Amino acid sequence: SMKSFLMLAILCLPSVVSFSQTYSGQIIDIESGKPIQYTNIGIIGKTVGTTSDANGFFKIELNNKFDNDTLGISCIGYVSKKYQVRNFKNDIKNPEKIKIW
Repeated sequence: SMKSFLMLAILCLPSVVSFSQTYSGQIIDIESGKPIQYTNIGIIGKTVGTTSDANGFFKIELNNKFDNDTLGISCIGYVSKKYQVRNFKNDIKNPEKIKIW
């Protein structure tokens, strides 16, 4: 069966650019509690995206103009998740809300 995973927001770092913020966090397997490496996080249909590192950490810059776009989170062996960018930005500030099933 496909595994589920939890994304745990670690930091929310405002960047220098006025209409853009850098969001960072860690992708974690909800069952084992271990980080998930090389997870793809990106805006569908745009050239904005990143991959989590060997410890599951990621950073992504999300400009306000992408608020109505869709952010996809995917990793081999796990259920992919899609978010409206606006909702992702709100939820990442409340780590308990970012549960990806």
